Amino acid sequence: MTCGDLVPDKYWSEFAVTPDTNYYMLMGMFRHNLPHIAVPATLGHLKLNNMEWGIPVAPESREADFVVWGDQYSNFNAGKLIPLIEGVGGFKVSIGNSTFTQADALPQEWSFMEWRMPIRAASATDTDWVLVKEERFCSGESNVHTKQITVESNPLDELVLSPWTERATVLSWTVLVDGQESNVQADESVGQDRLGFRFSGDDAKKKIVVSLVLQANASSDLSGISCTTTEAPTSAPTDSSTEAPSKQPSFSPTVSPGPTLIKSGSLCIAAHESQSNYGLPTNMEECDINDPRQQWTYDSTSGLFTNEVKGWCLFAGRPDLVEQQLKTWGCDENNPQMIWDFDATSNGRIKSRLGYNEQYNDGKCIKSGLSIGDTPTMDLCDETQAEQQFELTTSSSGTDNGPSPMTSPTTPLTESPTEFITTPPTTAGPKLITNHDVTLCVAAHATQNNYGLPTSMEVCNPQDVRQYWTYDAASGLFANQVKGWCLFAGRPDMSGQELKTWGCNVDNPQMIWDYEINNGRIKSRLGYNEQYNVENVSKAD
Repeated sequence: MTCGDLVPDKYWSEFAVTPDTNYYMLMGMFRHNLPHIAVPATLGHLKLNNMEWGIPVAPESREADFVVWGDQYSNFNAGKLIPLIEGVGGFKVSIGNSTFTQADALPQEWSFMEWRMPIRAASATDTDWVLVKEERFCSGESNVHTKQITVESNPLDELVLSPWTERATVLSWTVLVDGQESNVQADESVGQDRLGFRFSGDDAKKKIVVSLVLQANASSDLSGISCTTTEAPTSAPTDSSTEAPSKQPSFSPTVSPGPTLIKSGSLCIAAHESQSNYGLPTNMEECDINDPRQQWTYDSTSGLFTNEVKGWCLFAGRPDLVEQQLKTWGCDENNPQMIWDFDATSNGRIKSRLGYNEQYNDGKCIKSGLSIGDTPTMDLCDETQAEQQFELTTSSSGTDNGPSPMTSPTTPLTESPTEFITTPPTTAGPKLITNHDVTLCVAAHATQNNYGLPTSMEVCNPQDVRQYWTYDAASGLFANQVKGWCLFAGRPDMSGQELKTWGCNVDNPQMIWDYEINNGRIKSRLGYNEQYNVENVSKAD
């Protein structure tokens, strides 16, 4: 025998467990709408077949005793990825019919799932990343919970959602379209234990939130179900960044850390109003220096334009091609898609420095569009074209010379040893946060490659942007200049908690602070939540 020895009952031991056979079994159950059986089987298969030595593996097969066999790096995806994406996730996409479909099967062990699906519509040149999130929210009753499905950034003309009701009784349901209640009706004929919702045209491309209030019944055991122990939001939730920007941009002390407007004619480039995920288009708006979506920090060394809202950077999918939209993405100084040269001597032209890559390196120029709502795009460089003429300005109406050089102060940052930060609460630009003897300053982590990294006390350096923070007394946020992330503590109601940085969220009490000018104290405004609301004081060591 060339395939191995036969075991006594006459089968090849080497192919006792294979990815393909499991795929046919699992997907058959999903297609017959049996998620209560298919989901545990899928998760069990992934844990048993695709885990070994405590790490994920992708073996060609397993023998009868479950020992891995064959190519250990074959990455047989049929039995691994498809049951997750098409089964548990429930995704189906038809570009020809311009339809995005989702029929989830959220496992009982998980309180939420979040997906980002790359979709390119038939007539589009850019890829959109569709955000889909399923969440459960506990209620005051042990046998009742709310299930919520959120979809954003769908570029297709039809959106079909068929949420799984988990074999429970549906007490009520609501649908929000861009935060407004919709009269879309549920289709109860789409399948057992499912409701169907269809959105067409412009509505399909808006932010959709479907909420189901579910109650356990005689055929459903929800006692062990996992859910978030907070009430479901009554409107579309405000989403902070859920994915950390890829790399830290290198800011040069030759450029001011202060933000400016990118102005063309009478309009300015603004980040997308939702800022819910990467890849959303920018647009032209009436200039407003107080709108952080229009505030960008340009570093001529790295070539990055960094937006103030979440610290994401201006990029184009293919900056070597015309008509490519300008969007925002996690900053990466090594990514040529977001590296720009601003040339004030060429009528304010903004040109892609490197193009797309070494092969496609003919970088084009940014064209603004001269109407409110237009999305800036790439075009052949022409400095005589009005839409390619920009200025970097700190004025909504006038003009200036753009970012000014950053210089070290000649006097101490503060003269009072009792003050903890250098100025009273203000939103008028970044400052250093110093300790009591004005020798050390709070600095964001050196790498800034992920959320949750600790801050540290360092010798004050007015040319280190990691030490610059903008404090907003109204929201209570301290936003760092490097990536716009905010100062937070995991449990601000407890002593000994480290200060770290995280994506800014004005609704998160973990990052809301009060600076008291009379004694220089920085105090948590709300504690951890309504229950654990004993505020603690930030201490510099």
